[in-house]
Order: sequence, then structure tokens, then C-alpha cells
Amino acid sequence: MNYRIASIAFFTATLGACASGGPIAVKPAAAPPGVAPAPVSAQRNSDLNGPFETVPRMPTSELAPGLELSGPGYRISTDAAIVDYYGQFEMRSDMGTLTADGTQELRLRVRELPAVRTLDQVTTTEVFTDAVSRGVEKPANAVQQVATQPKDTLAGLPQGIGRFLVRSARNIKDLALDINDAAVNARDKSDAEEEEEAAVAQERRSARAQRVATSATLNYIGYNKARREIAREVGADPYSTNPLLDERLDRLAWASWSGAKLSGLTIGLIGGVAGQALGYARDAYRLVWELPPEDLKRRNLEVLADLGIAGKPARDLVRRSKAFTLTQQTEFVELLRLPLFAPARGELFDLALAAEREIHARFLIDAMRMLKNVAEDEHRTQAQATVIGASPALRLRDGSYVMALPVDYLYWSPEIAQFVWRDDLIGRRNRILVTGSVSPQALDAFSQAGWIVRERIDPYRKEVEEEAAQTAPLRGM
Repeated sequence: MNYRIASIAFFTATLGACASGGPIAVKPAAAPPGVAPAPVSAQRNSDLNGPFETVPRMPTSELAPGLELSGPGYRISTDAAIVDYYGQFEMRSDMGTLTADGTQELRLRVRELPAVRTLDQVTTTEVFTDAVSRGVEKPANAVQQVATQPKDTLAGLPQGIGRFLVRSARNIKDLALDINDAAVNARDKSDAEEEEEAAVAQERRSARAQRVATSATLNYIGYNKARREIAREVGADPYSTNPLLDERLDRLAWASWSGAKLSGLTIGLIGGVAGQALGYARDAYRLVWELPPEDLKRRNLEVLADLGIAGKPARDLVRRSKAFTLTQQTEFVELLRLPLFAPARGELFDLALAAEREIHARFLIDAMRMLKNVAEDEHRTQAQATVIGASPALRLRDGSYVMALPVDYLYWSPEIAQFVWRDDLIGRRNRILVTGSVSPQALDAFSQAGWIVRERIDPYRKEVEEEAAQTAPLRGM
């Protein structure tokens, strides 16, 4: 499924799902003094029938206010297409060209640029060029050697392999569970289909086994640890999808493992990136830096199991989701375990499983962040998390709702019209929080249906504090 089709499917479900609802008493939105309010039913029918706005292009300065469009070594396009309520941006820099889906990602890419530049400078140092000259810059050849000549390679590894063997044994157990999941998915198929898929399944098992062996080997030789330590040194997310950052972390991590001793270099800490990459709790971000990937995934599975989410669905999210980076996955799990979200955990988890791209994962995480801030700011101890359509929301004590839509520009479209005029939401004085802005036409329709709209709500506005909520404890690591 291509990007646009996937995004339309996700956001149509998010904003327009379940347009019908149980009948309730409807009260019209308040009209200005001296102006007679239009009948709700007439306004509803008019809005549902259009006309609707065309998808616009907008100035970047309006979509990302306060962000410098040009700075040291970079320039951002002055306008952007709006695709499914998000701006599509291009940033050219001395390190390379990047695209960003949405203003939140754009801001993150700008913050990551100093880290990219610092890592790039390290590659020009003598210790790095020496590592390159010895042919150990990239891990591909060495990893291939582990796969094709395991006896020779393992014979050259240092002693003290006990912890590695324990972790490898756990990985083999995980592999067995993955194979069992594939068998479950194959049930209820005809004999012909099963025979046809048998060869494919065998090939996938072999590929999966190879990936497990490669990951375990890289963990042992210290490559993954070196990569996380270098990312921590520059305050970056080791699992960032920024290709410029990812490439340089790979190169330096491999050179470090090869004996270049990069940890002895004065790279210097760059603040601000890590806290924004995973802003819920500093402890959660320490997990991303300190734990090997397999240990972190196993830890996330344990937390989900404590919440009553286990088995194949949990493994589908933790081990096979293409939408969540490991950093985002960890933050989602941490948010999910908050008591605030307990009433809607199952539904929120299902939304995470339905996410197909990183932008979908960002939507879910940022919406939950925004709702958490509302509950904390207003001391709404009786606020209950719920899901409306396919979007996280809070139900307040007075029966009204607070919804969070972390999008750049909300314009009047058929799916927005269906959402605004849901029978079960009209006239309740609900609030909708938008990270970006709302078009005048859409804003007027929300008002007519009794919604209170709040624009420019920043899900990251609260700086992380050391005494923030603690992460789930580690067990057996």
C-alpha cells in the first residue's frame, strides 16, 4: 500500500469512523447576541453536502510558526503541500537533503542537524580514517562472515561469552514464538494454499533466523552498544529514522568497535534532541540508550503482559510493527501504562496495531501526550480515556469530551464533516485540540456543532523533569 492510500485510510478512520451514534438530545451552539441560531439539522445537512475545500499548499511559516526557515547550513522550503492534514516539507542542508512528514518531524530534523554535523566531523579525524584504512568501516562483511563461517569467526571471539549465550537462548525462544505465530496465521487455508506457502514460510524462517543470529552477534561484539553510546554522547535518538543521522551512527559505531576508541574523543553533548524524541520521562529515554534492542523489546513485552496484553498481538507490535521505531514503541508502552489510559488500553493498543507508517505512530503518541497534559493541568481526576472513531479522547465528568488531533492543518473535507456532525457529539460543548491550525470554514462548522476549538497546542510543551513518572521496573535483564 503506498503512502497516500495508507494515510488516507488511517486518517479517514481516525476522523470519520463511526459517524453514526445513539440518539441524544441535541442543543444548538450558542449564537452571537442578536443573531438567531440556525437550526442544527439544517446546518448539519448543509455542511454534510459541501462544498468542501480543496487540498491547499501553505507557507511553511504558517505551518511551523517560530521555526527559522534558514539557519547554519540549512534551508527549508518556503511552502508545503498539505497531504492528509500534514505538511510535506523539504530541508536542504550541508549534510544532505531531507523530507519531513509534518511539522513535528521537521522540527526534530532541525534539532538533529547539529548532532549529524558533529558526527560527520568525527569521521574526518585520524582515528576514524585509520579504521577505514583497515577495512572495518562497515559491518556488512564481518556480519556475512559470522553467517557463512561461524566456527572460524566464533573461535576468534574473546572469552566471557556466558551472558551472550543467555541472551541468544532467549532470542531462539522468541524465534520459536514468531514461527508459531506464522502457523496460527496459516490456519483455515486449503491444502493447496498451505503447500504453496510452505516454501515461502521456510524461506522466511531462514531469513528470520539469520536476522536473529546477526543481531545477537552484533550485540556481543559491542556494535549496538557502541552505537547507543555515541548517540547518547550527542544527545540523539539511536533509533531515529533520519537517514543522515542513521548513516553516521552506523559508520562511527563500527569504527568504534573495530578499535578506533571513539569514546575517547571529545564529541560533546548536544542538548534538546533526546528530550524531544521521547519526552514522557527521562528514565524511559535512558532505557533506549542503555538496553540492547532485544532486551528493550523483551522489556516492552513484559510491560504489555502486565497490562493484560500478551501473546501474538503484543509480539506483532513489539517485534513486527513497521510504524513504530523502538524509541516510539517504548514511549507508547509507557503512556499506555498510565492509570489515565486504563479504561481504553485495549482500543488504544488496537490503534497502534493498525498504524502503518511512522506518521501514524506519531499521531497516536502525540494525541496521548496532549490528553495527559489536559488531565494534569486541569486536575481532572475523574477524566476517563476513551476512543472516539479511531482517535484518543477524554470523557469528562460533565459528559463532554476532549479530543486531540495532532495535525498541521485541519481543512473542511467530507470525513471532517462526518466527524463534526456525529449525532452523539453535537452540542455537548466538546473541545478539540489541534497542534496546528484550522481553516476558517472548518472552524465555523465546528462552532455551529457546539465544539470549542483550541489551536497551536504543543504536545511537547512540558519539559521533562527528573522526578517525572517512573518507568516500569526491569526484570531479569
